[in-house]
Order: sequence, then structure tokens, then C-alpha cells
Amino acid sequence: MKLNHHSKSCQIIINKKITNFENQATQRTADTTPDSISSGEENLKTNYFIKKISSDCKLARELHEASLQSHWYIEQPKETVDKRLVKLKKQQKNQKVVVLDLDETLIYHKNDQTKIRPYCKQFLERLSKICTLVLFTAAKIEHATNMLKLIDPNKQYFKSVCTLDNMIGKVKDLRIFSTDLKDIVIVDNSPQNFIAQINNGLPILPFEGQNDDNQLEELLSYLEDLLLVEDVRVELAKTFKLQQFYKQLNGKQAINKLYI
Repeated sequence: MKLNHHSKSCQIIINKKITNFENQATQRTADTTPDSISSGEENLKTNYFIKKISSDCKLARELHEASLQSHWYIEQPKETVDKRLVKLKKQQKNQKVVVLDLDETLIYHKNDQTKIRPYCKQFLERLSKICTLVLFTAAKIEHATNMLKLIDPNKQYFKSVCTLDNMIGKVKDLRIFSTDLKDIVIVDNSPQNFIAQINNGLPILPFEGQNDDNQLEELLSYLEDLLLVEDVRVELAKTFKLQQFYKQLNGKQAINKLYI
């Protein structure tokens, strides 16, 4: 996905001295997240992300752009969402839902060659026992079907598979699952995919075929703790501070101020 020039767009905001968006006409899902965070709580394990992301990487720029867009995002009408509602099969009552991206999150596919991210099988096997797993790719159903033959050949992990047809515009809007937003997490290497509910988003470094990648192994440890909290949005907002990225001049400054 091509990015707009983030520093230019942010400079426009600074020049106009737009310091808050409370009087904007658009609805913003970032404002609907509970903010009752206890200062005494310990942070969950986030080494898999925070200690590995560099301030000048592509993901830093994307996080900044996604935060900016989340404050401008206009929620689609309910009837638009209703047309894309997805019923999760065999979902247990009060069980958390984890929505997983496919390309560059679980696999790397290029030139008809596919490489599965290290630890993917163990990750899916263990996670599927403690939550409802959903695969959500921005690709077409044919691609998802082919990749599922590699990562879930026995169809035992994912309760549902969503594709490009389930997206609203270019966004993976989590309202299509009819699940309370406090109980749903989306893991994606492209944060612009979850701007509709940015505090439900859990960013992951992109997988591009590295043999020594251990993101999924460390992510599992984090998720096992996260899925025990009452409202995942509160913990994710406290840990990743994604809704605050737009306040910085660029992604690099945001990373340096919020994480380091």
C-alpha cells in the first residue's frame, strides 16, 4: 500500500494549529475507547514489537499515518456494515476474538513462492484453544484458500475467513463481526487496515521471509496475557499509544517519544 507523504500532511495540521478534534463533524472510533487506565498496572510483554521497531522503518511511518487517518475516519452507516456481517462459527460465550492478517503477518508470498512465518503452526494451535480465530486478508478469496491449505490444511484453527469482499472501503472494520469491541483484537502488519478501531489494533513487524524471525513466538506470550483482561482496548491503548501518533511531526519522532 502506498503512503501519502506523512510529514507534509502533518505539517498542514500544525500550521492550522489543529490541536484537538473534538469539534470535528466526523465520528471517530478512537474517542470511543475507555481511558480508565491504572497508572500502577504493569505493562504486558511487548518485546516482540516495541524493542525491535526502528524509528525510521516503514512501519513507523505507517503507524503515524494510520493514527492521523483514524481521527478523520467517518464511520460507515450501519446498513453498510450489516451487508458484510460475518457469523463466527462455534464461538464460545464471552470468548475473545483475534483477527489475524495473512500476508506479511503469517506468510510471505512473492513470485508464486510462499514462505510460512516461523512458529506459525504452534502459534495457531495454541491460540485457537483460548480464543476465536479469524483470518482477514485484503486479498481475494482464491489467494486465501490457497494459503489456508498451507497454514490450516485441516481447517481446525480459523472459525471464519474474511477477504477483500468483507472490507469497507480499504478498512477492516471490526463491526462486521457483531462482537463487543472490548473483546476483539486485530493483528496486522499494516496499521492502516484497522484505522476504524485503532485501539483494537495490535501492530506486528512485517514478515519478508527471514529465517530468524520470532515475532509470532513472542506475540503469543503477549496475547495469552492480553486475552485475560476485561477490555483489550484499554491495554492496547496504554501499551502502543497508537491514537497519539498523529500528534508528532512524523513517525520517527513518535517512536522516539512514545516507545524509547
